[in-house]
Amino acid sequence: MVPSDAFQRAESVAPVEGLLSRVRAYYEDRQWREGQQLLERAIRLSPQNAEAWYLMARGYYHLGELAKSQRFAMRAGDLISVASPLGKLNAELLQKLTSR
Repeated sequence: MVPSDAFQRAESVAPVEGLLSRVRAYYEDRQWREGQQLLERAIRLSPQNAEAWYLMARGYYHLGELAKSQRFAMRAGDLISVASPLGKLNAELLQKLTSR
């Protein structure tokens, strides 16, 4: 028998992936605020999703809200391996933030 929280996790994965896909499209068009609105929902649905935290950090970076960007990037860093592709992108963002 599968625990009920496993069902909840499975149900939240598909909507979160859909949200992240839409965020990537907004970000390609430099629509940072629109993407962030979706990311707030994605993080509520899946607070352990490192990509959502990273994308939020990236959006804040492009909006010039560097303290918020750093906070979200640090949370993303807590959730991912630095050696992963996403971890490397997050580390690069953190480097940019700390070198300012």
